[in-house]
Amino acid sequence: MGDVWKLLRVIWGNAQSRE
Repeated sequence: MGDVWKLLRVIWGNAQSRE
């Protein structure tokens, strides 16, 4: 369970960067 967190963090960073 490591790639999941990495992917989640990438999506989170993308969403925050979009705002």
